[in-house]
Amino acid sequence: MAPRLLALACALAAACGARAQTGAWHGPGGASPAPAAKPQPTASAPAGVLRRFEPPTVQGLVVDQCESWSKNCGDGGAKAFCRLRGYARLVKWEHVRPGRTWVIGSARECEGDFCTGYRYVECAGLLPVTAPGTRRFQPALANGLTVDNCERWSANCGEPGAHAFCRSQGYARALQWEFNRPGRTWVLGSNRACEGDFCIGFTYVVCAEPRR
Repeated sequence: MAPRLLALACALAAACGARAQTGAWHGPGGASPAPAAKPQPTASAPAGVLRRFEPPTVQGLVVDQCESWSKNCGDGGAKAFCRLRGYARLVKWEHVRPGRTWVIGSARECEGDFCTGYRYVECAGLLPVTAPGTRRFQPALANGLTVDNCERWSANCGEPGAHAFCRSQGYARALQWEFNRPGRTWVLGSNRACEGDFCIGFTYVVCAEPRR
């Protein structure tokens, strides 16, 4: 009986120890979950179509676990990262707390012990970024300047800014983009220039679904 009881206890302990990653508010003053001990799969991928980014970085920083500031956390940042790199879906990831992260959807830095990012991210399924109906704008310009990542001055930054640029070019949405700091950018929705090292623009934007 002793070996059977021991096996049952081990099985129960393993079941209790398995935890799925959950999103949580990660800003100052809020609780943030401890980094997951094990990677969490979200989908399977056939051999040959998967890429592992270790670590996944944007603007030289590890990608934050939240897609936008304090929203859609856990796997949200990893899914956004895969889209940025031209992949359709997230396969698996593992959390880490590097002290500084980059929040993709808000195009801003998170700094502090509470900032949770990814040790690695695995992406799969290449997006058709060169298929008919898509266009790559590199550089992405407006009024002769690099387009700012914010749709309006200090508002709707990151992904909303990319979508706004594509709409201004006659497309329905943005598929992929990358950030840079050119020193001067043009804020589409506010019709004004931003000047300084803090001004974040787009190196390129891939737009899809031309409007007729």
